[in-house]
This record gives sequence, structure tokens and C-alpha cells, in this order.
Amino acid sequence: MADPKPCEDCQKLVARNRKEERPHDTLEWVGDKLDIGSPVADIGREAEYQCVICGSILVRSAVGMSLGWRFG
Repeated sequence: MADPKPCEDCQKLVARNRKEERPHDTLEWVGDKLDIGSPVADIGREAEYQCVICGSILVRSAVGMSLGWRFG
């Protein structure tokens, strides 16, 4: 199965890549996961979201080398 093509809202969120940026209305929280790259496990959490429109998985990280939004 091919990867879903991200909708315009998902593409814009990842392109802006600001950690303070709130998820858009069509993103639903999936869960938290450990940021493997974080030197401190307790603060190295990332939140995973899925878009109900396009099915894309987005990850929001507030710490470590991967600050901001990215596709998961």
C-alpha cells in the first residue's frame, strides 16, 4: 500500500516546523512515545497525531534535536 499523500494543512504544519504550533483541527492525538534521541528519557517525549482527512502520521517533539513537527 502506498503512503498517503499529506493534505495541505499537514504539509504546511511540517513546513513551518514550529514546536509551539498547535495541531490543526483534523489531527487526532494517537499517543505519546519516547524520543529515542533524547539524552534524558523523562523529558524526551513526543506526541503522535494522525490526520483524519489524509491519514498522515505527524510527530510533535518539544525537546532534543528534532524540535517541532515532522512526518512520522
